[in-house]
Amino acid sequence: MKLVNYRNENSVLFISGMFAGSWTWEKCHEKIIGNHILLEEPLMGISNNVEVLVDTIANRLEEFSEPVTVVGNSLGGYVALALAERVSHKVEQVLISGSAGFSKIHLDIKDCLSREGVPRLGDRLAKLICYDNSKALPEDKERLIADLTAHLRNMLGLFRGCNQVSASDLLGKIHCPVRALWGEHDIVSPFDDAKTTLEQFGVDCALIPRCGHSPMYETPEVFAEWVNQCLLDGRSFVQAA
Repeated sequence: MKLVNYRNENSVLFISGMFAGSWTWEKCHEKIIGNHILLEEPLMGISNNVEVLVDTIANRLEEFSEPVTVVGNSLGGYVALALAERVSHKVEQVLISGSAGFSKIHLDIKDCLSREGVPRLGDRLAKLICYDNSKALPEDKERLIADLTAHLRNMLGLFRGCNQVSASDLLGKIHCPVRALWGEHDIVSPFDDAKTTLEQFGVDCALIPRCGHSPMYETPEVFAEWVNQCLLDGRSFVQAA
């Protein structure tokens, strides 16, 4: 597992989803205040098991000198919640978008689950990332296809696993702030599937109009502004305490 550091300090850890690596954060993370750490690989590049993923990243967090804000998208959102429960002393707050764990993820990919079907799968997933398909760049689609080719078996394992995890089982055990930002037109992890659970646990959630599953990629300015506000609010809370 490779972590990419920016500004050489620990402050914000970005975790992508099952399929996409750190490139999904390229448009937004440098607009975000603080010192950044990006998990370079897609989660399928680390393991085929959700619990092993969480353990692997938790072990790396234990090496950090200071706690961090964890920002996660898709399966990375669930992993962020699990880290806050498992290594709470290393997580200041959790920011999630399009997170797994609130319902079964909605992917119509059964006809693509073979090495011969990987290019078709990459094309379909690229379209699912964005509400506006024109924002899914050809070069990013190629990166997606390359990662799927390398890690297809792990992807199949995680695809099964992410439909068996429950965010509600974690939220009652998490004591740090949790906030959520969802694309209004997320068809992979629809907001309507998450809304009741988020409200039940008092998680503040905002919606981005005309946005799909990965707002940090499709609407990077809006996403960065939201993360910055959460970071500033978190600092104000610490100072007041």
